Formats: sequence, structure tokens, C-alpha cells
Amino acid sequence: MEQNKNYENMKFCQSCGMPLTEEGQLGTNADGSQNQDYCSYCWKEGAFTWPQATMEQMIDHCAPMMAQSGFTQEEARQRMRQWFPTLKRWAGEVRQAQPVSRNTNYRTDRQSPRLLRPGDCSVFAII
Repeated sequence: MEQNKNYENMKFCQSCGMPLTEEGQLGTNADGSQNQDYCSYCWKEGAFTWPQATMEQMIDHCAPMMAQSGFTQEEARQRMRQWFPTLKRWAGEVRQAQPVSRNTNYRTDRQSPRLLRPGDCSVFAII
């Protein structure tokens, strides 16, 4: 129980999710002060160090490190896909909806699948 309490109070980088347990791990603002939201790997001198990164690219980058904590890389990716949208950097990112087909007659040959048409789908899954 005590472990969960510490976890709930822990600060995490709002870009990569790294635990921020020491002051030296904090990023720096343009004026040289420490940024309380981002780690030194993600935020330096007032800007993101990888500004063009998408959330999925960050997940791919972080998965091997999280896998060192006892998760498989796929488990790590799944957890990050659930968690990262709650982090400040990714909270505003619009995620595309992808249609999920009701059609159960899937093609088993290796030809290109047919394009979905309106009416083929009734449910949208958020990725």
C-alpha cells in the first residue's frame, strides 16, 4: 500500500513519462531556470529537444527503456498508449479515428484489401 502512495505522488516528465525523482533530471527554461514539467532529455533551454516527435514516435523511443523495468516492449507500448494522452505534451493531440468493419468476410489471400465504403463501418476505434 505504501508503494502505491509513493507512486501516486511521484512526478513524471509530461512528454516521455520518465519519473522525476531528482532536481538534476529537470529540463531547463530559456532563462536557465528548471522546468518542473519536463525532463532534461525532453526540454532544454525553453524548447522540446525533439519538437517534431509524435506521441507514437515517443512511445517507440521509450518502449525499450520501459522494457528494462520488467515489461515486454509490446506491454510497454500498450501502457504508454493509454497513459501518454494524459500527459501535458500529448493531451491536446488529436488522434485519428479508424473505422472498424462489421464485415466478417475477411480476405485471406495476400491481395490488397478493398477500400471501406460508407455503410461498411458503424464503430470507430480510437488509436
